[in-house]
Amino acid sequence: MRNPAIPRALGGTAALTAGALLLSASLAHAAPKQDDIRPRMSAADVVEEVTGTTDLIRPMPIPTSAGREVLSMTEGDVTVNVPASADGEVEAVAANGEAVRIGLAGARPVPGIRSDAGTVAYPDVKDATDLAVQPTADGGVRTLVTLKDASAPSEYRFPLELGKDSALVDDGAGGYLITQGTEDRKLVVGTIDAPWATDAAGRSVPTDYRLEGGTLVQTVAPSSETTFPVVADPKLTYGVGIYFNATGAEWKSYAIAAGSVGYFANVVGCGFTDKVPHAALKRAAQLICSVIGYKTLKDYGAFLKKVVKDKKLSADTCYQTRLTPKNGKLTKVSAGNCK
Repeated sequence: MRNPAIPRALGGTAALTAGALLLSASLAHAAPKQDDIRPRMSAADVVEEVTGTTDLIRPMPIPTSAGREVLSMTEGDVTVNVPASADGEVEAVAANGEAVRIGLAGARPVPGIRSDAGTVAYPDVKDATDLAVQPTADGGVRTLVTLKDASAPSEYRFPLELGKDSALVDDGAGGYLITQGTEDRKLVVGTIDAPWATDAAGRSVPTDYRLEGGTLVQTVAPSSETTFPVVADPKLTYGVGIYFNATGAEWKSYAIAAGSVGYFANVVGCGFTDKVPHAALKRAAQLICSVIGYKTLKDYGAFLKKVVKDKKLSADTCYQTRLTPKNGKLTKVSAGNCK
């Protein structure tokens, strides 16, 4: 990969971190010299030159009655379904059956063509724009839009369908978290990484996101110095792990409160959470139980026993732990994770 943003490892009940969805744009230069350099590069070639192919998984054809998906792959606990044509939706399905879907608004119904490496490309889905989808070995998928010259649109709209009771939260670093839970306490079940864009010379091109209702809008801003094509790369991850975020002060508070209920050592069911005396800890326990189950809650309680002894936690810093698959440690993350 020439210039991809480093993805954050976040996931969900349908965790969205082994699942991955990217949408990118590549602009083909209008100058004759540029055309001479790349006379026959396909939509897949342009994308693979930027992203590389080492992390790709080849999706395989699957039977379908509705004609919606023609290709599918499963990696770990995530299944990625790729649409038959560009006007369909890319789908990442977690082990529990919950799914996240993303599409490109206004795309023409162009059939997908699979490359040897695993990229599924849809040429000319919009004016001077190609689309490509790349299922990846981390259980996710990148969906890349290729803008082929300077006449291509600078704005792309990606309608999102999230899992049950899920919402998007600004992560404070240019991307979004896919969360489940209440306003004051959420589990992270997926992410949309901060976007990046790269031109044909390997230079970064300004790009950003905004949300309009359930639609992710990406703007790419090439300049007079930009060499086309440009590849812009949003990435969505879903279904690999479930993460819990809290400030250092909150972690200490949870740990102390957990001590009063025996660190959940006797948890045999989610009904136990009603007996937790600490209100915030009770909400966290109920959320974990409802999304993952009481066995993970027991692990969480044992983990809190270690947290209370940690003298290095900063009260206002945001820390994250992965609940499933469990990793048993706290990691500093962007403050946006604790919003």
